Amino acid sequence: MNERPYPLDPVLLVDDEPAWLRSLTILLERTLGINNVLTVQDSREVPAVLASLRVSLVLLDVTMPYSSGEEVLSGIVENFPETPVIIHTGRNEVDIAVRCMKMCAFDYFVKTVEQERMAARVAAKCISS
Repeated sequence: MNERPYPLDPVLLVDDEPAWLRSLTILLERTLGINNVLTVQDSREVPAVLASLRVSLVLLDVTMPYSSGEEVLSGIVENFPETPVIIHTGRNEVDIAVRCMKMCAFDYFVKTVEQERMAARVAAKCISS
């Protein structure tokens, strides 16, 4: 039995922690029925993924090796301005949140603390696209 992908364009999850990627994938499927998810552990891969594939939304971690989430966000805003980005991070720091929102992040969430609110914002973005 083949399920239709939902949303039609995948949700891109970017985080260097494999366990968090699995957890977030399960959360999106169980709470929202999102079954079209693409995961990336190396932030340097994001530009190539976005150049080759349209995505509904990017869920982007801030703290990663190689390129930080803020650097990746800046590149997405500059090169793929139609792609919404939600920042998720383990760091509850107002200055980072403010910088990301000023750089046009759609929203900002603290990992594990705000899962329900994050799922609601993901649902709102996926339904509207």
